[in-house]
Amino acid sequence: MKTQIFNGSRIWCATSEALQEMAHNHDMAINANITMVDFFTAREPMAISEEGIAQINISGGLLDSPPAIHEKTGGTAYKTVIAEIDEAKLAGAKGIFFNVSSGGGSVTGLKETSNAIMSAGLPTMAHCDGVACSAAYYLASSADELASSPSALVGNIGTIMSWQSNSGLATEVIINDGADLKSTFKGELSDTQREFLQNQVNAIGEDFKDHVLNTRDAIDSEVFRAGWYSGEQAVDLGLVDGIATKREAMAIFRGELNL
Repeated sequence: MKTQIFNGSRIWCATSEALQEMAHNHDMAINANITMVDFFTAREPMAISEEGIAQINISGGLLDSPPAIHEKTGGTAYKTVIAEIDEAKLAGAKGIFFNVSSGGGSVTGLKETSNAIMSAGLPTMAHCDGVACSAAYYLASSADELASSPSALVGNIGTIMSWQSNSGLATEVIINDGADLKSTFKGELSDTQREFLQNQVNAIGEDFKDHVLNTRDAIDSEVFRAGWYSGEQAVDLGLVDGIATKREAMAIFRGELNL
């Protein structure tokens, strides 16, 4: 994903792979017939079990206000997550269980969605399955409890922005200071542009770091290099509370709710 500095630029909390996936899906949505959605698995909407547990899915690329096709191809709109939290509360849910499987997404709308999770007024648990990196981890760590599947990849705490020259030949990727594992790409920018972008990315990266420090009790500073870790490594580093399959995590949550 190449984001132009003076033309609707975005700063991302996402892995490089997640950015490529979003770019690919976006291009297909523009260039292909609408029937192409048949080749994707649509995001499942919020559902409430008979015993009162709401399940909200945080999957695919995370964007603030994407076109409708985004969720039809497996992505998630931040505004949808916020709306589903409100819907769960109005429906009288006893708790919210977040299924997280995403490589991250846009910074725009991320903090508002995190605040909605943290202020839900209901017990919350997030479960990481597959990939729960960057912006997806930001949201997962906003829940009261956080579990991970053994083979999940968790973390990638950092902020990234790419800039492409007008010629399209030179691209540089900016990451926040210290997150040296976020990306391996290098390119060209003027010193003035680089300083401006670096300051922007650093500010958001610091917010991400502060969020994790505030929501996780014992975090290893290694995670702020923006690496991603297996579920078991994530436990050792303080990124998650424990290892569990989705079924096991749901059973734990159900027990905590006395259901």
